[in-house]
Amino acid sequence: MNESKGYFYMLLVVLMHSLPAICVKFLYQSTNVYTTQMFWFMSASFWSLILLFGKKGSRIIKDIKKHYKLLFFFATANAAGILTFFYGLIYISPGVISFLDRFGTVFQILLGVFILKEVFNQKELYGLILSMIGVVILSYSNNSKIVLTALIYLLGSLIYSFGFVMVKKNSKKISHYTFMFFRAWFMLFILTILTFVTHNYQPPSISTIPIFVIVPLFSAVIGQILQYKAFDYIGIGKSALVKNLLPFSTVILAYFILGDILNIQQIIGGIIVITGLTIMMIFRKSSIKNLSVIEDEI
Repeated sequence: MNESKGYFYMLLVVLMHSLPAICVKFLYQSTNVYTTQMFWFMSASFWSLILLFGKKGSRIIKDIKKHYKLLFFFATANAAGILTFFYGLIYISPGVISFLDRFGTVFQILLGVFILKEVFNQKELYGLILSMIGVVILSYSNNSKIVLTALIYLLGSLIYSFGFVMVKKNSKKISHYTFMFFRAWFMLFILTILTFVTHNYQPPSISTIPIFVIVPLFSAVIGQILQYKAFDYIGIGKSALVKNLLPFSTVILAYFILGDILNIQQIIGGIIVITGLTIMMIFRKSSIKNLSVIEDEI
């Protein structure tokens, strides 16, 4: 029964974490990328205050005072992944972005091998090769802008993964709630400056305000809390495997909400990416699995 509860929580997490890419793509129809990012993290920062004023508040303040340098480092690396996510959705569909996003776990495993001195076995190598082939198929296009955007997004994911692993190496004591709170306010600060310095502020449509308010609550707060609860019932490894369903959930929801359809090449490439990643995760026997404890969603 407890395991069933854990899987149920993770399925809810998959649905909630499918929403950002779809909603951001929808928001681009009425406002620009700068304003979308700023209002998105304005909402996430507001909701994170609940954590500060709740029972987690004292722990968050204590963590920030003690580990502010490490938190700034992580938030900066995290910003690379976030900025390329929003940029990528200008040219790439939510489904493709979601498949590419899962490839970020491959970066985390590989960096864990090089930085944390993890062991990398032969079966994982097969999964790595398969995932890389999948990314090539998924990203291939006659449109050079789409290919370049995919490469930029993967670079941002690599930088984020580097910060992710370095945090794992240097501290295992920072609360995941602290990461949620700090990165939201850090991103709001950066994006507000970026939006107004570049003179790209564009008032969003009144009809889109509910999206800015509700979706960050589901994806960045409630979804994360449910994910941590799922860890208690089924563990991090099984939770991570369930999360590999996320791109497929995104593809289905994007079809019904946006009318977005992936072509056969993209679907095949995405399936190959997830298959390779799943092989790597199943045969990964190391502490790198615990990295997902601080994994953040947009």
